[in-house]
Amino acid sequence: MKSPLWIEWLRKQPNAALRLFCFHYAGGTAQRAHQWTQQLAADVEICAVELPGRGKRFMEPAYTRIEQVLDDLIPALKPLLEEKPFVFFGHSMGALVSYELSRRLQRDHQLQPQVLLVSGHAAPHIPRQSVIHQLPDQQFWDRLIQLNGTPKEVLQHPELLDLLTPILRADFAVCETYLYDDSIVLDCPMVVYGGQADPSVAAEQLELWRNHTSNECLVQIMAGDHFYLHNPSQHELQQHVNQQLQLVLSSVNSIR
Repeated sequence: MKSPLWIEWLRKQPNAALRLFCFHYAGGTAQRAHQWTQQLAADVEICAVELPGRGKRFMEPAYTRIEQVLDDLIPALKPLLEEKPFVFFGHSMGALVSYELSRRLQRDHQLQPQVLLVSGHAAPHIPRQSVIHQLPDQQFWDRLIQLNGTPKEVLQHPELLDLLTPILRADFAVCETYLYDDSIVLDCPMVVYGGQADPSVAAEQLELWRNHTSNECLVQIMAGDHFYLHNPSQHELQQHVNQQLQLVLSSVNSIR
């Protein structure tokens, strides 16, 4: 599938030296990235990946396995990845997708991000402590509410919950059916972000991402819960991501 709907261009600059790809969390859309990417480095093209089942792709069936995601995503993205250097940023489910995408690109296509930025997800070899995608609706939503990422206006409208529940179940199935294998260690540097008060990801689980690259790995803990990237640490995250992008730009521009 090579649908142009895979990509939401948040900032399109054909002459930019670097391209940043953002991967949304479970239940998220590409549009959510607008909230925190507006202040990023000017010489970077910014685009968000939109999985089926949401946003402009609402009528398409959502994936339930990460292998399905990768099999369709790689042919759609590969031409864009070959055009110029790139960076991946993914939060929660997006962290897992961008990590496995990086591994397959390295193995099968000799492509890799200049740096992989992962956020709000335990190191991939750690077994999940709970599985919720098959819980009854009320229990399912009770667990989601604990993560503090669902707008109050959604919770107050049963019709919105009815629309979102299948998408969220599918996204959680992608994560909860994931089976780690140790066949590929990344060569690219990594930066790992997380919220200090995240109820689903402990700081030590973020630290263990260091085992998944042969390169440098920086771990940055910020104030907030699982959705710290929207509040209260949105500005701090933007600043830190900017620093990483500027480092990559300096390296890229020195060899152009």
